[in-house]
Amino acid sequence: MNYGNYGGRGPGYDSYGRDSYGRYDNYGRRGYDMKYRGEDEIDRMHGEYGRYMESKNRYGNSEDTDRSYHYMVKALEDFIKVLHEEANTPQQKQMLNETLQRSMR
Repeated sequence: MNYGNYGGRGPGYDSYGRDSYGRYDNYGRRGYDMKYRGEDEIDRMHGEYGRYMESKNRYGNSEDTDRSYHYMVKALEDFIKVLHEEANTPQQKQMLNETLQRSMR
């Protein structure tokens, strides 16, 4: 599955502009006045979830579906790191930890 790749990426990037660690190049975001620090991670999660669902619906369980799932979870991890870094008090960090634990039930 290599749709969306119009030949504009250099070596080391996949068809979505991600490097080997799943990070995007942000050349198109220069000068962007970010409202929230974690906004890029939220956008990444949204995009990765869309690609995961498209791959799952189109191909079922495949290598591309697994790769999309991996990138989606990585985007979630990055967003959680931002939330943790933004937590200013032990109570806020505890709230985040409790929420993560509840989400896994």
